Amino acid sequence: MTSIKTTARLFPFGILTIKSGFFPKALGVLLMVSGFAYVVSCVTSVVFPAHLQTVSQVVMPLYFAELPMVFWLLVMGAKVPQVEAQLSPVR
Repeated sequence: MTSIKTTARLFPFGILTIKSGFFPKALGVLLMVSGFAYVVSCVTSVVFPAHLQTVSQVVMPLYFAELPMVFWLLVMGAKVPQVEAQLSPVR
């Protein structure tokens, strides 16, 4: 159940990261790849429980695709657009 909640969070977060322009698009792709890994693991645990160990070993490195976003936010932060100089000053 936790995998489903994580996937439901990672796919929209990845799409928003790609479309926002505040972060590199590669981070959004990595978030979506990580979400896909959670889906594969969850489906395998329900449909093919005997193969869960093998599939978990394959998709485990993909779980860590979330970490670059965490480190990006810690080190770089979000790139906020600058206010345009053409705006008239408030009087």
